[in-house]
Amino acid sequence: MNGEPGKDNFLSKSQYIRGRQCLKSLWLHRNQPEHRDEIGEVQQAIFSAGTDVGVLAQQYFPGGVFIPYEGISLSDQLKMTQEAINSGADVICEAAFCHDEVFFKADIPPE
Repeated sequence: MNGEPGKDNFLSKSQYIRGRQCLKSLWLHRNQPEHRDEIGEVQQAIFSAGTDVGVLAQQYFPGGVFIPYEGISLSDQLKMTQEAINSGADVICEAAFCHDEVFFKADIPPE
């Protein structure tokens, strides 16, 4: 991969689901963002609930390595994930990966 992965090559869980349901919807979402709906209160509440579930899930795996996503570059997230794997971490929360220049994060990958 050449340099820092960018937002154009970021695949979120919701984008993945969108693509599984309808490839045309994913294409439009990624290539014509001006047509996206505004994020309303209900959608924001769903996003917040997802964050809360992620925090709760981490409590079920004490001692896991958490890879931050706010305030840190995508390249640093990839580096931290690789370091956790190399150190033999059993659980990595929000692990960052890149495949074919697509960046994605896994909530809590299985052992």
